[in-house]
Amino acid sequence: MINLLDNGVKHTPAGGRVTISAAFSAGAASGERVTIRVTDRGIGIPAKDLPHVFDKFYRVKSKATSEIAGTGLGLAITRTIVEACGGRIRVDSVEGSGTTFTLELPLARS
Repeated sequence: MINLLDNGVKHTPAGGRVTISAAFSAGAASGERVTIRVTDRGIGIPAKDLPHVFDKFYRVKSKATSEIAGTGLGLAITRTIVEACGGRIRVDSVEGSGTTFTLELPLARS
């Protein structure tokens, strides 16, 4: 979550907004799950880059991102952690309009 929030803040211009939402669901096939969305109204991700954002060391190269520091590991690590917990992560984005990362995680049983 910290990585997704940090990315949202870094890629959203001053005065912009980053929001988090969560919803609970239960289904016979999927069990009890929580869906978390982190949405920003930042620079967005070009369509050509979307298939690669979870790749190790991949960074979107554009004029808008040239001043933003990073190694290209954050989203790859995030995906690894989410999948290790039995979850899924996906991204939806429109360049110039913002990005939403959606995490679906099973609820832990005590």
